[in-house]
Parts: sequence; structure tokens; C-alpha cells
Amino acid sequence: MGKRGVRRRHLEGHARWGGQSTIARALKSIQEQYSATPEWPAIYQKVSRKAILSPSGDQDDTYANYIKPNWPDIRTLPAGGGGGGVALGYGAQGTASVENAVYYSAGWTRENISSLGPLGALYRVWGDGKQMVKGDIFDYFGLSGFTTDQLKAKGYIVWTPPRPKGEFLGEGDTFTFLNLLDNGLVGYGVDSPGGWAGRGLSSSTFPGAGQFGAIHSYDDLLRLQERAAAAGRPPSPDPNFTPAAQNGLAARMRWSATPTYAGANHEPRVTILRARRFACRGWCQIPTRTQ
Repeated sequence: MGKRGVRRRHLEGHARWGGQSTIARALKSIQEQYSATPEWPAIYQKVSRKAILSPSGDQDDTYANYIKPNWPDIRTLPAGGGGGGVALGYGAQGTASVENAVYYSAGWTRENISSLGPLGALYRVWGDGKQMVKGDIFDYFGLSGFTTDQLKAKGYIVWTPPRPKGEFLGEGDTFTFLNLLDNGLVGYGVDSPGGWAGRGLSSSTFPGAGQFGAIHSYDDLLRLQERAAAAGRPPSPDPNFTPAAQNGLAARMRWSATPTYAGANHEPRVTILRARRFACRGWCQIPTRTQ
């Protein structure tokens, strides 16, 4: 969705996801049109109330340089690792806990994802021999057995450390959508305890590129990831949603490769018989019906 589409949706009161540069340009066009008019305070409040950002970093600095100073009341969804969020970006396996590391391994990925049917065959993994665009000097993922220096000698821009063949590669911005999944956690809600992308809706603004430290080159980015991986594996996040998210993906991949509906291991349907939300201290019994 381009700038005009994002702009229209913001003014109509619908939340939409997109790259922050596109969102920033849409917001700027709204500001340019209305900031000098009597309608501006109402327009500003309407957009700030309805717009929700689910960012994957601040790669072009448009959040730090424009959105944050000009639209400080726009809220953000947490994404990626923090507060129990499932890490799915490039290099996620390097900083996974001991408990979660298996879900990024070559063995688990092959057994549960990449070997399962035509969809599994499309799933990119390290050393799969593929390149999305021929000659792309940033895409060395399909190669295996090369060190960083050897890849650089071949002309590649090495921005994330190479990993063993068959390992989890990375799903780019997948994690920014995880709190939108209908898994019962209501991770997108204001008062939710959290979801697969981390804690619930944040009233604070996204910190921008500064959260990653000083990054002025691809070598800086590479060294940052290398240092993080060398620091040792952290404890599992609490709550830890990585097993549920990864096993959920594995189950759906098996559905895609199962000939009959009845033969697939579908999720049970659970209905809460009373209130939808419970406040408990310690533990409490919740009446449900399962199909």
C-alpha cells in the first residue's frame, strides 16, 4: 500500500501496516494539508488515536527524524524478542536461549519445515543453493562452507554472520505481525499481558535506530551481531512463546503435506463458558468446553 493508500486509511480511522518511510510520507502529507487549518487539532488526535505502528527497526531513520518528533502520540506494538516475543529476524539463533535454540537448528528446520511438501521447498534456509535475485551482493544465504572473509573476497556485502547449512535463515518482518494472530492472547490490546511479538500495546514510542547502538556501516552491523552471539546464550524470555509459535508453524506445514483433512492434527476448539477474561492470583480454574 503506497503513500496515498496509507494516508486515506489514517484519515478514515483504519490502522494499517507498512514500511515506516511510506507511513512517514503519508503522515507528512496530512500534516502539510491540515496543520495550518482549524481542523488540525482534531485531525491530529484522530490519526494519533487510530494509527498503530508495528516496526521492524528504523532502517531509514524516518521514525526518529520525522514520526517521533511530529507525531509523538502515535502508539507502537512491540516486535521481536522483548517480553517473550518470538525472535524471527536474521541471526535470531545466535542469541536464542538454550531451550529455544533447537527451533532454529538445521535438524528441527529440516524435519518440520523445509522437507514438507511444496511449501516447505520454498522456505529459505542457509546453504540452500538459492538466490532471490541473481547477482545480489547482499544475498549469500544460499552458499555454505564459506567464512565471512571468503564471502567478502567473492564480492558479497556480509552484514549478518554466515550459519551452517540447513539452519533457520530469517523471516524478515514476520514478527511484526505476530500480535495480530488470533491465538487467544490478544497481544494487540492495550491491557493484554503480551503476545507472540512481545508485551501488549505500548503507550511509549518506538526508540528508533539508537536501540541497536552506533551502526554506520554493514561492518558495524556484522560486528554487533557477532558480539551479541559471543556473549553467551541468555535465559528464556518470560513468558516464552517461541515453542508455541514454532510448533504452530510446524503443525501447519504438516497440514499442507497431509492428503486428507481428517488426517491432519488440527488444533482443538476451546470455548470459555463464562467471562472471557479472568483475574487470578496463583492459579484459578477456568470452565471450558473442548471440541
